[in-house]
This record gives sequence, structure tokens and C-alpha cells, in this order.
Amino acid sequence: MLLVEHLRENVAMARLELLSALRAEGVQCTWAFLGPFTLLRCQSDPLPAVGRLGMSKRAAEVEYAGPPGNAPDLAKGRAFLVSSSVLPRGDRRRLAARVAEAQSGEPSFSSPELLLKAVLVGEILLLGRVVWERESFAHREPHQRPFRTPVSMKPKYARLLVNLSAVPRGGRLLDPFCGAGSILIEAALMGIEAHGSDRDPRMVEGARENLEALGLKASLEVADVGEVEGEYDGIATDAPYGRSSSTGGEPLRSLMRRAFATFHRVLRPGGRAAVALGDESLLALSDPLVELYRVHQRVHGSLERTYSVLARLG
Repeated sequence: MLLVEHLRENVAMARLELLSALRAEGVQCTWAFLGPFTLLRCQSDPLPAVGRLGMSKRAAEVEYAGPPGNAPDLAKGRAFLVSSSVLPRGDRRRLAARVAEAQSGEPSFSSPELLLKAVLVGEILLLGRVVWERESFAHREPHQRPFRTPVSMKPKYARLLVNLSAVPRGGRLLDPFCGAGSILIEAALMGIEAHGSDRDPRMVEGARENLEALGLKASLEVADVGEVEGEYDGIATDAPYGRSSSTGGEPLRSLMRRAFATFHRVLRPGGRAAVALGDESLLALSDPLVELYRVHQRVHGSLERTYSVLARLG
């Protein structure tokens, strides 16, 4: 069993991302949601899917599930560190100390050879070795890029959108509002064939510059969303928010009506479009696409961003 620990800022988004990544990698699992954790039992290795995630922080291979008093020695003489959680709430330090007492190695905060994850769910302890930790995205944050815009998407949210599209490695993904290239960067890093377009030539050149700075490649073109051609396994995009500069002066509802029509035209049957929107009411224009999921992100104050997953069924 694999225990995936999600970022607590939006557990619903993290769960949906995980299930979408498993679908993309063709991994069949059963799962149980345990607060900010998801427990997986899979028919094949889930780590390639878990390694794609942006909204989760670590995963542990569960080697023990039982009473806390019978916790096994997993360290076996190695330096270790225990990360602990109690659900629904409780004394994490006490749990960590109890698990540490059962280990034959020495605890180490600075250079552990082994990181253990202990989660107490009621009277049952889940204990395992951490086998994946999310890399730092700090060097890819928008302010670190050579070309910057005020509305560039953070890597973890761009990666979330790519995963929600369920495009497999080697598949073709389109971002028709590519802007500075945040989504294209994450898709390329995940081994996906990334294609981006934007009606603004400055954005297309900026996206190219940002990709090249990271040693990445994507197909880029200056094009209105209605001019996009080809067939794609999925779409991931952060839609314009309605400023005239981002829509070319076209009313946002008109632009998005055309965009959704393009999504349906270029998606292969069964393909998915993951779209971030500042105005949830725009989803009423998405017919004949079928909405599968919808989650919300609190940006700040009363401002929300909606993430929707739409599918072309035939």
C-alpha cells in the first residue's frame, strides 16, 4: 500500500490530481481518503503517477498497519527521522516518540538515512518508509524566469492542470492561452509533447525564452484560439480573466464560447480539457463538452479560481 500525503491548502484539488495522474499512467488502484492523505492499493507501481504530482508532498510505502504498541523496527540500525500525523487530531510528538522507541537506529534531524511516516488513524497506526518527496519548485517560480508577467501561474498549479487533463507521457497536450509558458514548462518536464499558442506574439516569444532557460522544448505558434489545428490527447489552460489586453478587446464570453468550440474540435474522443477560470459562469458556454469535475481555489479574500475538467465524449 502507498500512503500519499497532500498539501493541506486544498485537499480536494490534490485528491483529484492524484486520481487523474493515476489515470494518465494507466495505473488501476483502489483508494481510501484519510483527511490530507490518500491510501492506495494498486495493481502496478503507482510511483510514476505519484512523481507527477504538484499538490502532494510525499508518499510512503506502508509496511505496518496495526496497534501503535506493536510498531516494528524499520530503521534496522540506520539513522532515521519520523514524520508523524494523528487523525483527526492528537499529539504528533508523542506518536513520533513512540515510533522512534521501536527503532534500532539513532534519530537524526540533519542527515537521516531513512525517513519514516507514521499516521495514527483512530487506534490503527500506518507506518512506512518515505519513497517519494516532491522536488522544490522554487527555481521555476514565475519571478525566477527571464520573461515574467503579473498573472503567471505557479508551477504547482500549472502541474495540477496538466495532471487534470490526464495526458500520458508521450501524449500531445495543448495550451491555447499559453502566456509565459507555465503549463508548457510543467508538461515538458513530465515527458509530454507540449504545444502552445497565444494571440500575443510577445507572449509566445516569452514562453519560448522561459522554456529555453530550463533546457525544454515545446511547439509554439502565434494564433487565435479559433485558428488552432491538430488533434490532442488533452488540453490544459489558464483562461484569460477578461482584461481587454488578454482578450484582444473581444468580450470574454464571446472568446470563451469560441474557445470551448475549439476544445471540442481538437480533442480526440475521450480527451479531457482542464481549464482554470476566474468566472465560473463561463462554464455554461462549454456545451457540447461534458463537465466531469469542478473544484475551487481560494486565491485571496473573496476571489476564487475555478478548475474544471471537461471531456469530449465522442
